[in-house]
Amino acid sequence: MVTTELFVFGSNEAGRHGKGAALHAKQHYGAEYGVGVGPSGDAYAIPTKDGKLKTLPLTKIHEYVGVSGLRR
Repeated sequence: MVTTELFVFGSNEAGRHGKGAALHAKQHYGAEYGVGVGPSGDAYAIPTKDGKLKTLPLTKIHEYVGVSGLRR
């Protein structure tokens, strides 16, 4: 059985991974700049901010988690 590590991080919808866990995901797990939702490299982006870096309401974040199911 092969185990693959998947780094799940909070992103912005535009996929600008400039700080914090998003930057870590880009530098160490292959998260691609411009991919703000879903799988990218060995990372998985869940948006917590919109494209203008305003915090999303929890109802919107919940939609991303519920729809994605965190599946690759």
